[in-house]
Amino acid sequence: MEGRAGWPSGHAAEEWAMKLLLTRFVKEEKGSTALEYGLIAAGLSIAIITVITQVGFTLVRLKAAGAAAGN
Repeated sequence: MEGRAGWPSGHAAEEWAMKLLLTRFVKEEKGSTALEYGLIAAGLSIAIITVITQVGFTLVRLKAAGAAAGN
């Protein structure tokens, strides 16, 4: 079923619009690049937090060992 000026109407219009949006999204590379940078940033953040946490635990253990040794 067609509406005004040959455009699809109703459910067909919604389906057509979604196909158009999906096609544009797939062709768009800026979003992909931003997503990739976001994933890299998230991975680096996790790595940095892990290293800082491990250093903190090591310092706590060294301090406890020093206190137990009477230093």
